[in-house]
Amino acid sequence: MNRKFFLIVIILIVLCLAAGYHAALVQDRAERLIADAYYGQLEDVKEDVEQGAPLDFTLYFSDPQRDYSGVEFNALHAAASGGNEDIINFLLEQGMNIDAQTPEGWTPLFIAARDGRAEAAKLLVFRGAQIDVPTSRGATALLMAATQPYPSEEERLNLITYLLKRGANPNRAADTGFTPLYYAAAAQREKVVSLLLEYGAQLNPAAQQQLDTHLKNSPAAQKIAALLKRKAARKVSK
Repeated sequence: MNRKFFLIVIILIVLCLAAGYHAALVQDRAERLIADAYYGQLEDVKEDVEQGAPLDFTLYFSDPQRDYSGVEFNALHAAASGGNEDIINFLLEQGMNIDAQTPEGWTPLFIAARDGRAEAAKLLVFRGAQIDVPTSRGATALLMAATQPYPSEEERLNLITYLLKRGANPNRAADTGFTPLYYAAAAQREKVVSLLLEYGAQLNPAAQQQLDTHLKNSPAAQKIAALLKRKAARKVSK
């Protein structure tokens, strides 16, 4: 009897160790998949998936260069942040949810727009991503494209135009109550302001009042103020 009991205990220990090893192996593969997607290693991503890395795994990590601190990404979020279009396509072909949200409500499209990855953002829209999904703070991909650092203003304007042509709402406000037009004007991005106005962007009275005070100090600010006033005058005349 004691011998049988001892044998059962040994078997249970072995099974627990095996299960623990398997769980650790799966987690290692999943973490490697997200890292490879983040840094653009397509062949490694394919190998990770072939070896059984779970696509639904999320990982907390930090990257000061991209202003991330403890964000929770899956592999598609990571690929969007890196602007890795070939990996985005591959992961979508594996069945990953194109509109998957982080706990903060960030979709892959939002992340690509936030990180200045214009071509990746356009690819996601082309593949069917919802454009106006708000985060927990009400921000959208369009707001990110209008406000965040970009490699060039040409890329920024190209993405904003693409989003607007495909139905992005230029008047969707964040939880602050302010729209992309307000933030673009406050940042003195004249071409962005002009483009948003072309697609029907408007300012509410509170935003206009703040900008009237803010846009006084430079020729660029005065040009933007003039653009907004002309738009307001045309609206009144109608």
